[in-house]
Amino acid sequence: MKTNPLPIVETIYRAFAYVWWLRKRLVIALLPTLSILLSFDLISIYILNDEGGFSEMLLALLLLPILVLYVITVHRIMILGPDGTKKYGVFEWRY
Repeated sequence: MKTNPLPIVETIYRAFAYVWWLRKRLVIALLPTLSILLSFDLISIYILNDEGGFSEMLLALLLLPILVLYVITVHRIMILGPDGTKKYGVFEWRY
């Protein structure tokens, strides 16, 4: 009995194509978390100039929840589709 081989090329193609098809939704959903990550990166470059120490450890701990939100948003959009999250990611802006 002959079985079909694992479609590796098709799986890789669909992984990149799916991201390309949902690029607008991903950009809108990831914009808040990406801007926070970039601002923390600028803070670490321009303000925290000491080598190692407490400030870099504190910055890494502050980045952890932001990275978790970023990863959850990407996976929810990829697995559940474009309607898997709210417009601006898994969290909701409140005022």
